[in-house]
Amino acid sequence: MALIFTLFTIFFTPVSSVQERGVLIMFWNVENFFDTRRDFTILDEEFLPQGEKRWSRRRFEQKRDAIAKTIISIESKYGDYPDLVGLAEVENSYVLRQITEKSPLNPLGYNYIHSDSSDPRGIDVALIYRENRVKVLKSSFIKPILGGDTLRSRDILYAKLSLSRGDTINLFVVHLPSKYSGRQLSMEKRELCVKVLRHYSDSIIELGEKVVIVGDFNDLPSEIETLFSDDNCNYINHFKEYQLFENGAKGSVKFMNSWQIIDQVITSRNCQGRAKIYAPKFLLEHDTKYLGVKPFRTYSGTRHIGGVSDHLPILFQLE
Repeated sequence: MALIFTLFTIFFTPVSSVQERGVLIMFWNVENFFDTRRDFTILDEEFLPQGEKRWSRRRFEQKRDAIAKTIISIESKYGDYPDLVGLAEVENSYVLRQITEKSPLNPLGYNYIHSDSSDPRGIDVALIYRENRVKVLKSSFIKPILGGDTLRSRDILYAKLSLSRGDTINLFVVHLPSKYSGRQLSMEKRELCVKVLRHYSDSIIELGEKVVIVGDFNDLPSEIETLFSDDNCNYINHFKEYQLFENGAKGSVKFMNSWQIIDQVITSRNCQGRAKIYAPKFLLEHDTKYLGVKPFRTYSGTRHIGGVSDHLPILFQLE
């Protein structure tokens, strides 16, 4: 596919040094990155060789390598590869091993953090990190609790990380409940997840430590910001007034003819940095129905078209 072969030809002017760019954090919802084997504990039937989408080993490897090469492509603009990459919609540790060990990403020394969540479809959050630049001091997975019962949703990944430049950050990776259950019910679920998240992040901020939250929030910055508001203005949503769009992509996702930013970076106020939607041409395709462009996804319905995701990656340069 043209996606894979053009990744290394469409680049930007590199930053002069790694030191100038600080620490580079990436987040990407990679949309249904399943392996090809049946797991009877989750609903993965459509992503099997005999399933509705005819998810074959060849298609799996094509998507795996495209994810890896997209991460690699960051180097041409930012002077180095991402130190940290939060991922959403990965099925299990196997697909993460495939990305870090069996793809073009292998020589760069990435490791990963993952745990199976209670999500019915088995799509989880995860973190991959460069072992020569990041040391994991501790990590855990937080399960949202509703009325004494665990909400069947993605876990919240937490990691306390020591960076090679000498400081420490507390990173959370989230994938909040989608709107498929209806706006009101889904908002209640998102509010619950943020309440649980803030129980942890607020206590860390009170200690004067740095907090970075990346993820797919499944709502607009204006809605999400209200869930992080407090009297002390402890949180900054770095996509609140974002305008640096490129190549016709005016958000991280496109729903019908409407671009939206639902993938966001929220930090404690002591974290300075710059946020960006990464929208190179190879992650976009022409939108024949609504005009302009849209993310180049893997499937259109059940038809395999060979893209990577219906989301664009986001980047955060921590200064």
